[in-house]
Order: sequence, then structure tokens, then C-alpha cells
Amino acid sequence: MRTGIIGLTLCLLVVSFPRAEAPYVPPSNQWAHKTPAEVGMDAAKLNDAVEFMKAHEARSPARDFSDQEVVNGKLLASMPTERAATNALIIRHGYIVAEFGDTVRPDPTYSVAKSMLSTLAGIAQQKGLIPGLDEPVSNVIKDGGYDSPHNRTVTWRNHLQQESEWEGEM
Repeated sequence: MRTGIIGLTLCLLVVSFPRAEAPYVPPSNQWAHKTPAEVGMDAAKLNDAVEFMKAHEARSPARDFSDQEVVNGKLLASMPTERAATNALIIRHGYIVAEFGDTVRPDPTYSVAKSMLSTLAGIAQQKGLIPGLDEPVSNVIKDGGYDSPHNRTVTWRNHLQQESEWEGEM
């Protein structure tokens, strides 16, 4: 399976241990801003991280998305015609502490796919939907996609480590 990272949209989420007070949850589209110091962050280090992100735009100079269907297969929804420039929204304890670029523009975020997949796989394993990471997927999935001699041996671990070389079309 081929994974391409074309656009670069960075979002830094700083996770902390729960606090005794109730968490702040902003109303939709009304995120409050706080300084880094107000949320226990080092402003200089945060600024260094922001400047690093700004200086490390995606390596591909092309912003053109015209080849997305060829590269990634049939589109499931509409696509922008070009990717956005590097941008970020940095949140801590529910407050915006830094942002740059166009953070409201919809843009593909291929890089988040691995995080989402691993989260869903963890939940599926916890609920017993995945019997074991080293079990062949073909023991559970009976949709024809795991009938070939090669695909029949693909395990959940192979998929999660993106080393299955699964063959076929989705």
C-alpha cells in the first residue's frame, strides 16, 4: 500500500495530565486565545517550534492536486485544486496559544491517517474485534479482498506497520 504525503498541515496538540478544575471547552468557532505563559508553556520554545514549522514547507514545490485520483484512487469527496501553504493552530488546555497561515482552509491531511488508523485499531482490539495482531486478517474479513494466496497471509500487524503489500482494489 502506498502512502503519499502531499500537503503539509501541521497541528501541534500538547497533551497534559487532567487538572482538578473542569476543562475549558470553547463554544463552536469561538476559541479563546491565551499567552503561552498563561497555560504553562515556554514562549521562547513555542516560538522556536513555530519558526521551525514555517521554515520547513513541504518538500514538493508543486501545490497542484490534479493527480490525486491517479495517486490515491477514487476520490470519496471533493478536493481542492491545490494545497495550502504550511499552517498551524497550537492549542493547550483548549486555548489557542499560537497560529500562523490559513488555518480555516479545508485541506487534505494524509499524515493524520496513520494516527487515526492506530487509534481505531487499538479500540477494535480492546473491544475484541481484532483477535490478535499476528492473526491473518482473512480470518475475520470475508469480503474477497483476502482470498488471494498473498493477501490470505496478511496479518493485522502487517497492515498497522504498513508492510502488508496488500494487492487489489478498494
